[in-house]
Amino acid sequence: MPKAARKTTTAKAKKSEKIDPITVALDRCNGANRIFFDRARAADEQPDNQTAERQLARALASSERCGWELATTEPTTLAGASAMLTYIVDGPAVGLFDVGEMDWHETAFRTVTRALAKLARESRPAQAA
Repeated sequence: MPKAARKTTTAKAKKSEKIDPITVALDRCNGANRIFFDRARAADEQPDNQTAERQLARALASSERCGWELATTEPTTLAGASAMLTYIVDGPAVGLFDVGEMDWHETAFRTVTRALAKLARESRPAQAA
């Protein structure tokens, strides 16, 4: 097969593979959390610095928005559902918050439960008539 044809075939194959939307949401949350933790360290190192405090407040709000985005994004694969549960239970803030303490935790558990039920229904073999 010519090199150009291989590239086209590979590109089509990659394009047809769907990325679980939870992967995108998790990437965003991880990025927002890294920024939040960086801002928290900076605020601790510079007490009484109003700019650092404002940056920390904005980073916290961004992290919280990402949590809600994650909580309302339904995984489409078992791996995505597993990743979502792992993030909720063992996410970057382990030790800072208990499971259920964040407002979006309950919504996230309901979303992943709904997704798992849907995946289970889709994986059942069709019954003969």
